[in-house]
Amino acid sequence: MKTRLCIPGSLCVLLLSLLIASGFISACSPVAQTPSFSHASGASATATTRPLATATSTLLPLGAMPGWRVIFEKQDTITNSADTNLLSLGSFDPEKTFAVQASCQGTGRITVDVSIYHMTFPCPSSTFAYRNQMAPAPGKQTDVLVKVQGAITWHVLLEMEN
Repeated sequence: MKTRLCIPGSLCVLLLSLLIASGFISACSPVAQTPSFSHASGASATATTRPLATATSTLLPLGAMPGWRVIFEKQDTITNSADTNLLSLGSFDPEKTFAVQASCQGTGRITVDVSIYHMTFPCPSSTFAYRNQMAPAPGKQTDVLVKVQGAITWHVLLEMEN
């Protein structure tokens, strides 16, 4: 004798409706944008993303972590979405582990080049903050370049361990 699973018709319709609705909601949910970064030598880097629950015109605060110090810091607002700004924050000797922090909001992106590291941070309509940590390279004078594209409010900070 064969065993059959018997589900009333209305329950099947309800389950099918819930399954379809959950797939539709998942497909329509916004996907968090993540920063991309590349490294010429394949050394390790760590990225963390901290989204703010609600959109505001105020950026998330950036600051040196305990036991770290700020090397460079710059912030600005670009109102013309066609503008691309390239600026040098300076150069430093990455004698210890260092990290790049970025916070932005708007429609554009920030690209930070630190020697062999190339990091791109998307700037969504809600405020986001990113932090990428890199390995030290003692004795190698390193330039820090920031490229800002689009209409965004942005803040970039470079910190190094004490």
